[in-house]
Amino acid sequence: RDALFGGASSGKSKSKTKSKTTARTPSASTTTTKKTSASTGYSYSASSLSSNNTSRKNKTNTKLISMLSGQAKIDKMKEAEEYRQKAKKSMTRSVFSRADPIMAGTFYKRAADCYQACGDENRLERLHRIASGDCQMGQGAYASAAAEYMRGAELVKVSDETMERKMKEGWKLYGDAANAYYQMGEKGKAAKCRLQSALAYTWNDDEEEEEEEGYNATSKVLSQNALKCIEEAIEAHVPDPLNRYARYRQTGTSAYVDPNDAPPPPTGSTTPKYSKQTMELCRNAVVTTPFAHEPLVDLISTLVEYREYTTALYAAGAASAILEQDGIATISLDRLYGLETILTLAMGDCIQAEQVFLN
Repeated sequence: RDALFGGASSGKSKSKTKSKTTARTPSASTTTTKKTSASTGYSYSASSLSSNNTSRKNKTNTKLISMLSGQAKIDKMKEAEEYRQKAKKSMTRSVFSRADPIMAGTFYKRAADCYQACGDENRLERLHRIASGDCQMGQGAYASAAAEYMRGAELVKVSDETMERKMKEGWKLYGDAANAYYQMGEKGKAAKCRLQSALAYTWNDDEEEEEEEGYNATSKVLSQNALKCIEEAIEAHVPDPLNRYARYRQTGTSAYVDPNDAPPPPTGSTTPKYSKQTMELCRNAVVTTPFAHEPLVDLISTLVEYREYTTALYAAGAASAILEQDGIATISLDRLYGLETILTLAMGDCIQAEQVFLN
């Protein structure tokens, strides 16, 4: 190379390329130097940003539980007992006073909050949450009552009670929360609570151990009572006359149709033709809140794990009916149609699966 082009020119070219590369690449000192924002005036560096990101991740991954101990816990328990006595006194009727459920509900809630601060008083907190919810429900404070019932159901799930009692209490408390939301006119929240109430029958004793051991839910059978509650929760989202897969319902009958007066389906169809009044009533009962179909999609996954394909197809029909109310073709609706085809294939009906896919 030196003989052909000369050493001097090659040296110049090397120096030029070297200077170019050095000019383009930033120095290591510039990446670690602090920068100041003109708008805020705060200084930061790359190392500080990375440390902040890692600390945020650690905060999100770490579950912080505040529990009192020692004298602080004893004081908090005494405070809870005082609130309980005040609540009991508020519900006492005498010659010059009458029971005050609103004040009693407030005191029961404060007592439950004290037990929650103690950390390990699950049963006492649960009982006071339920008592507070009952007082609020009787006075028309439905939002507060629903919140207390749902908190009580969450406590039941992690309590030390037997699994049978957990299921019954979880079903009851979520059902009470759904009733409170119905009284408020919140159809979406009520239907979701009905679904959680039904899924309380699927709670398992050794859930964490089974997840670690790769447990498969198909080894268990869904009880008849659980299946009935699940299908009632599905109809709480979409009435059966608007669900094209209502014929796959395994338990009970529709609450919107009298089985004695149900019209027969027309020739060549499997869906009965209902009156205009019935259809109008059903359209008004459909849950139209945003993302109302998502709990049903999660339910389909649970039912598939238990190999309840017919009820899963019934739930898929309800979810697609909710999305069809908007009259807009979306990716979610397209996926639900595909899911209906797959569930029909899982049931072994290839002809209907082909028809569903073509439609």
